This record gives sequence, C-alpha cells and structure tokens, in this order.
Amino acid sequence: MGFETAVLIGIGIIIFALLILLRKKPRAHSIPGKSEKKLPCPLCGTMLKKSEKVKSVVFPGEPDKLMHIFGCPYCYGSGKNSRICPVCKKPLKDEDYVIARVFEKPGRSHVHVLGCSSCRMG
Repeated sequence: MGFETAVLIGIGIIIFALLILLRKKPRAHSIPGKSEKKLPCPLCGTMLKKSEKVKSVVFPGEPDKLMHIFGCPYCYGSGKNSRICPVCKKPLKDEDYVIARVFEKPGRSHVHVLGCSSCRMG
C-alpha cells in the first residue's frame, strides 16, 4: 500500500466522521415558561399549565372507557369561572359533571365529550 492510498483512506475517514457529526440534530435549549404546553379546560376554557390537572374520574371498560369530568382548579370547587357544558352550552350546577369517552391509542389517548349529566341523562 502506497503513501497516497493511506492519505486518501485517512481523508475518507475524516469526511465520513464529519458527515455523521453534522447529521445529528442539535439540542434544543429550553426556555423556562416558553416550552410548557398549555391546554384548555373543557368546561371553562381556562388555559392550564402542564402541572394543573382537570378533576375527572375514569371507569374501566373495553375498548373505550367512560369518564366523568368535573373541571379544573379555576372552575370546580373555587367557583372563579363558570362551568359550561360543551354540548348543550348550559351552565352546570355544582353537582353536575360532563360525561366523556376515553379512547386509548398507542402513545396517546383521545377524549370525546358526550354531554353533561343533565343533557346526556335526560
């Protein structure tokens, strides 16, 4: 093996290594407060942080589950915001809840609201 061949192999290895390093995605730097995903409460529409939860009860079932949704910290219990049924658009009383179906999919779940305890149950 000649000197030129060894140099060409060395340059090829360096180019290959650089291509692999450039191919990797750079890390995204998280900015406090900006990266936090917010979702709305289904009853009052208040945007909730990831740490804030909606009070709900899930009942077992197959292939889907039933769920009773009571509200978020801003509308259930505190009474700061009024709770509205997303189906019939009527205000909910303190003892009312919204009935929904939960569909489990690989990697995520889907919630489908059916109505409140008044409009769904009659």
